[in-house]
Amino acid sequence: MPLEMPDEEMLQKWAESTEPGIGFCFLCGHSIASEEDFIPGTSTHNCPEGRAFETMIASELGGQSADE
Repeated sequence: MPLEMPDEEMLQKWAESTEPGIGFCFLCGHSIASEEDFIPGTSTHNCPEGRAFETMIASELGGQSADE
């Protein structure tokens, strides 16, 4: 899954935002408002790109969890 570095303007807007946020998703380019915005049991943002990323990981592991 390719990661794209957001442009400087987007990062600056995120950094200056007064909205609550705990991070920035490099997969979809949006801020992550809270821990509840992660896919349960992962550290991946629950966005279409994040879900595709988790599906790709599961496929490459052959259905094994990352803990195995």
